[in-house]
Amino acid sequence: MEESKIVEDPKQMVWEMMTSFSEKMWLARWLSGLEFILWSKVRKCSDDLTLREIADFNFYAGLAGGWWMWGKAQKCEVFVTLDEWLTLVTQQEGTNPQ
Repeated sequence: MEESKIVEDPKQMVWEMMTSFSEKMWLARWLSGLEFILWSKVRKCSDDLTLREIADFNFYAGLAGGWWMWGKAQKCEVFVTLDEWLTLVTQQEGTNPQ
């Protein structure tokens, strides 16, 4: 049986899960566009993620109240609220219709 882990900082947990996924898939700590790729995979229940990973992303992002993204001005990862993130996702989908 898997031991439950107490997480003191859900923001940090989301960041760790995102960078771990990027390293596992592309051998890069933060693949360009990771935040949008991973958000889409979580929302679409991609086969690239286990059901546990999908549940954890949803749980910890909700608990943290946001999502990590690459800040072009900051040249590093920045945390944004879910409201800010959903606005960015909507804008991204508008410029890249699928």
